[in-house]
Amino acid sequence: MLQPDNSEDQVIAALFGGRSEYRYELQFVEKPQQPLYKERNFKLEVRLVDSEGRHVLNSNPQSDVGNPIPLKFRIYTNDEQPVLLELNKNGQPITKGSSSSELYHGVGSFNKLHLREVSSYYKDGTLNIMVCPEPPSFSYNAKESSVEREIDYTLIKPLVCNMTVRAKKKFHHEN
Repeated sequence: MLQPDNSEDQVIAALFGGRSEYRYELQFVEKPQQPLYKERNFKLEVRLVDSEGRHVLNSNPQSDVGNPIPLKFRIYTNDEQPVLLELNKNGQPITKGSSSSELYHGVGSFNKLHLREVSSYYKDGTLNIMVCPEPPSFSYNAKESSVEREIDYTLIKPLVCNMTVRAKKKFHHEN
């Protein structure tokens, strides 16, 4: 079982009632470069791994049979009790692009996301981005095999990353 080991786990504990044991977790395929920039597209790609860090397939790549797991991208404050941010200071949705995806073949992607708020308005000048599994809209009823597994979304540890979002990228001009 995966155990909490850092401040990101404190965010998960605050949001999900202190649960500390997970069989699986979501990890970045490639962590986004920091800082992120307001109104600039970025891509998040996550993978499902077990407690040993091995990639886990939640569906069979040869037959497309499996249990796709819905994923949701969310933004929370960096407070002791994190607050879900849905709107920016101007009342617009804080994200643009699809904040929903599916974990399929152990991988999920959020393409062309961008944020409409800078993190300097919030505690420590940072925000927590989170990718968390959601309840599937249907149940998986095929038998498990050596390449596919029925994975209960409640056993997957959400991915939390503390990020800085700046207004503009600063360019250095040489004279």
